[in-house]
Amino acid sequence: DYDMPEMTGLQLAEEVARHQPETPVIVVTGRRPPEGMETKSLNIKKLIRKPYDKDIISKAIREVLDQEGLPIA
Repeated sequence: DYDMPEMTGLQLAEEVARHQPETPVIVVTGRRPPEGMETKSLNIKKLIRKPYDKDIISKAIREVLDQEGLPIA
């Protein structure tokens, strides 16, 4: 989630990118993302707007896994 209590979703994506740069990231937000939000270096593959439901998030996960050629574990 973009808005979290201890850090933003982008800060979390930065940590993921630092430790596991190959891990694709999906960001969920209820507001407009900041202009110029860098997504490529953070491996952010998809941005989902709130409100969302399980069908939307499931579809997004499936699309990202398919794009990356990753199996569901």
